[in-house]
Amino acid sequence: MLKLFGHKIEFLTSESWFRPLIITQSIWKEMGWGTIIFLVALAGVDQEQYEAAIVDGANRFRQLWHITLPAIRGTIIVLLILRMGNFLDRGFEQVLLMTNALNRPVAEVFDTYVYTIGILQAQFSYSSAVGLFKAIIGIILVFTSNFLAKRSGHSGIF
Repeated sequence: MLKLFGHKIEFLTSESWFRPLIITQSIWKEMGWGTIIFLVALAGVDQEQYEAAIVDGANRFRQLWHITLPAIRGTIIVLLILRMGNFLDRGFEQVLLMTNALNRPVAEVFDTYVYTIGILQAQFSYSSAVGLFKAIIGIILVFTSNFLAKRSGHSGIF
């Protein structure tokens, strides 16, 4: 479609387009699951609270701020804690399949680095240490976010 308008953009070979493509694909990939989880959480919100807020003169923003967000706060916190464990994951297969010689300098992530060093270059101990470092950072992020959730008065995961 861009070619019809006279534009030629090398999406898969350009370093500047690699990150926006990965981010857009990741959002598209994860959007369905997040939508299902939040729709289930929103279905549990009591509709009488919205009716009472309308009678009291609350606009849409006030209803969102004072009814919807407090009602789904537990779901938001649990999902945040769970996502913190995957904070350093960018999807190994997705990045590996989109990486080529022209965009490799910006395409390297922990998982592809471990693959390159460990499998292709046979430096097993070093790649194991890098993978262990990533796992430890993930565990630290999960425990920290769970601690902060409990400290702020909400229930955490454990």
